[in-house]
Amino acid sequence: MAPLVQFLLIISYALVGLAVAVLTPRLGGADPYFAALGGAVIFLATWLAQVWLTLMVAERQRGHDQESRLDRLEERVRALRGELERTRRHTARMEEQGLAHSDHVKAELKMLETLLDQVSRKEAELAEREAAAPAAPPAMGAGGAPAAQEPSAEDAGDEPLSLTPEEAAMVQDDEAESTGPVRDREDEYLDSEIEHGDSQATPPLVRPEGMPPIRLIRDPEKLLSVIKSSLSENRIDLYLQPIVELPGRRDKHYECFSRIRDADGFITLPRQYMAVAEESGLVGTLDNLLLFRIIQLVRKLGKRQVKARFFCNLSRYSLTDKEFFPQFVDFMIANDEFVGRLAFEISQADYAALGDDIREQIRRMSRKGFDFSMDGVRDMDLDAAALGRQGFRFIKPDVDALLSAYNPGEIPMLKGHLRGHGMELIAARLETDAHLKQVLDGEVELAQGYFFSEPRAVNKVLGRGL
Repeated sequence: MAPLVQFLLIISYALVGLAVAVLTPRLGGADPYFAALGGAVIFLATWLAQVWLTLMVAERQRGHDQESRLDRLEERVRALRGELERTRRHTARMEEQGLAHSDHVKAELKMLETLLDQVSRKEAELAEREAAAPAAPPAMGAGGAPAAQEPSAEDAGDEPLSLTPEEAAMVQDDEAESTGPVRDREDEYLDSEIEHGDSQATPPLVRPEGMPPIRLIRDPEKLLSVIKSSLSENRIDLYLQPIVELPGRRDKHYECFSRIRDADGFITLPRQYMAVAEESGLVGTLDNLLLFRIIQLVRKLGKRQVKARFFCNLSRYSLTDKEFFPQFVDFMIANDEFVGRLAFEISQADYAALGDDIREQIRRMSRKGFDFSMDGVRDMDLDAAALGRQGFRFIKPDVDALLSAYNPGEIPMLKGHLRGHGMELIAARLETDAHLKQVLDGEVELAQGYFFSEPRAVNKVLGRGL
């Protein structure tokens, strides 16, 4: 109770007591002594009652305040307990994610270590082979004099884009081999330079704007040196060629390629280096490094391009690499983030030659949700049910093979048959208006080829920073 109110109440009690003491003797004839005593008693009684009432009210208010304070404390404790529980759950998730991320990093480092070991071993083997090879005696010319030596590619600077027939054999076309590099317009450019030679009568084919400069390397030893230095100095570039959706020609998926870049920035084409890489045993290493690059690309993309698949070739060298491939399969199975982002391509010929153990590894990845694509399809007599069970989701015949086996009116039936087993048809190597017209007449929905775009550096396809 407020002090002013208490003071006014005491004054009122005193006035009541005074009135009793003064008025009672006068009005009622009471004894003044007893009247004064009665007034004092009334004053004290009312004052004590007021004090007691004040104390009771204060005690009740104090109890109410304590209850409110306890309620607030209990509410705060409940909030703190909830925050503590959320913190515990978050900490547990972070620990799980940290362990998972640590496992991912360890797996990637293990793969990278395997790649580096492969390169180191191959370099050591090549060095031993070169050291063991006897030096060739100099060719003798007329009169026993040493014959004049042809300038090497290094001496010539590899500048002329022309080859003799013998040199052309060193960059032979591997198109007939199912595992060889796919011929493209870069190869046509190379063919043009080989055909025209040093003749000034017919100018060489001008490369399209934006395509990287090509350097022909005529010396196999120099070519091997470029491959090894590109591996060790991280000059294996990732290129993408879009797989477009018809008829709108919108980029739907991307096929991934590797290009070797020398110290001067010139590109060496697969058909040039493939024979040397095969002989030196570096093809598997090149393939494995491409796989690793694609994984890094998908990680950088994050939530961008989530509906696009990146097609990555698994050659027979990677599939039969008993050191690398099992590690790679384990890594992919442990990383759900790549499901629906990657499609692994295997050529029809390579798949036919695979053993049961490798096919079982492919089935393991398929059961985890990874997709496979069969490319280089020349025999259109496919066991679609078996391929679907194996995890194949895309079939990529060359457009010529497709149109040789089916006329445009029959292609929708083929599409329906493949789709019934969970697969889509992609017409590959589409390069002419006639091709486009026929696949459109056949209602083909996915196509790929130089008619739409050549393979380009990943940052030119998907933007800077990649």
